[in-house]
Amino acid sequence: MKRKVWLIFLALMVVFGSLASAETKTVTLMCAEIGPPKGYRAKGDQWFAKAVEKQTNGRVKVQFYWGGSLLGVREMLQGVRKGVADMGMNHCSWMPKEMPVWYGLIVCPFLPKWQDPRNVVDSVWALWDKFTVFRQDMEKWDQTLLMAPPFGAQQVFSKRALRTLRDVKGLKLRIALAPHGKAYAALGAHPIRVKPGEVYTALSKGTIDSADVTLDQAMRFGVAEVATHCLLTNLATGPGMITINKKSLAKLSKQDQETVLRLGREASRLMGQIAYEEEKKLKAEWKDKITFVKVPESDIRWWIGLRGVNLVPDWLKEREKEGVPVKDFIKAVLNLGGAPTELILKTE
Repeated sequence: MKRKVWLIFLALMVVFGSLASAETKTVTLMCAEIGPPKGYRAKGDQWFAKAVEKQTNGRVKVQFYWGGSLLGVREMLQGVRKGVADMGMNHCSWMPKEMPVWYGLIVCPFLPKWQDPRNVVDSVWALWDKFTVFRQDMEKWDQTLLMAPPFGAQQVFSKRALRTLRDVKGLKLRIALAPHGKAYAALGAHPIRVKPGEVYTALSKGTIDSADVTLDQAMRFGVAEVATHCLLTNLATGPGMITINKKSLAKLSKQDQETVLRLGREASRLMGQIAYEEEKKLKAEWKDKITFVKVPESDIRWWIGLRGVNLVPDWLKEREKEGVPVKDFIKAVLNLGGAPTELILKTE
């Protein structure tokens, strides 16, 4: 009898020991980052990793792979879906066909409130919480939104003086986003695709004479050293997205899942605040080095009315053909961004 009781006791000890071990087992989430380990997004990433480890008592850790070393831009969506990485950095502009609803965030770049990166972050999470169609556009790829890193508004840095929008005519202008290229082409500019890291060389050699970049890019890539005239067009570039594979998330306990998702939102807002402060600091530092010219609202409205600039009506028609209900969604995007909604949604 004593032997039997002893065996039962040992068996229970093994079971409880296994459960305890399972509860304390560390899960390491791999995140594929396209950027370097510096700048406002990296600061938010690193804060997130430390906060996750601390608030899960070491049960969850995050390991970043910087500079596209794990997955590149074109591989990111499928790579996270297939589990090559648990998490990955992406952008709404890179997937117009794969995630057409998210592409709607940049189909209209005339969103003046989004020149403040904090507003970009708050807008994305407001849209995420409200619109099922927005969430489904991402979740069909077996992943969900973890962080929404903001990208600053883009301005025209030029080697020659720019006083008004009409002075853009004839510029060999570096652009990165298709809607921006169409908008500037309507002004008579010649849009040219140049990677951020190659803009300085292209400006120095005369391949281009101006660049559509954020203030952060103008600083990091040396644009402001050679192009000292800045036309503040404030074209929105939309948000980035750090997504997490839903199966990877499901490996965590319910409590840790909630912690990770909550900290993702907090990291997003931290990124927005850091980006805002850094842009404010740059403008102050460049006050006597860069000639800044603000574009009046009346000129922006004139610009939107030029042929080929307003892409929203065609985007809406395409989504309607696909049976995707996005009219209320795009109205919300325009309102959150402070766009002249009545002008952009106006139909002949």
